[in-house]
Amino acid sequence: MSEKEPSYIAIRGIRAGVLGLREVLEELSTRKGQKDEEIADLMLVKLKAGNYIPSSVEAEYKAAFLREFKKFVGEPVVEEETSALNIAILGPGCPSCDQLEQMVMAVLTEENIGAGVEHVRDVREIASYGMVATPALVINGKIKSSGRLPSKTQIKDWIKESIQR
Repeated sequence: MSEKEPSYIAIRGIRAGVLGLREVLEELSTRKGQKDEEIADLMLVKLKAGNYIPSSVEAEYKAAFLREFKKFVGEPVVEEETSALNIAILGPGCPSCDQLEQMVMAVLTEENIGAGVEHVRDVREIASYGMVATPALVINGKIKSSGRLPSKTQIKDWIKESIQR
């Protein structure tokens, strides 16, 4: 498994993590004058090698990769809106943190809910949320639990409550 940190991009309004994006952007930055389609195709090939990209959404990934490339080389771009539901699991990667992430993903899958999900492992970034014990669950910027594993039912209730707002 790669030790690279993921970069996050918007795909169909949901934040998706991509490993190796920064390295590919640096590698391809010298191709600034090349056609957009060629850059997007090349990025897809390079990034698909280390990431799961379903064929049904390759076009969306290519558009997102091209958007990131343009930002990287200083060209103006229009950002894609991200999901109204953003979930962060705060924790360094301990078993409880990983279990919380699995529970959140299970609830989203069972309820067929689209959301941007991020597992924040960096201690400085975790600290930016305020004084929290891990694992912690943050939904749309609000800390819902800290220092414990909530029940799956409680997670489901918090997610549904956040959608209704």
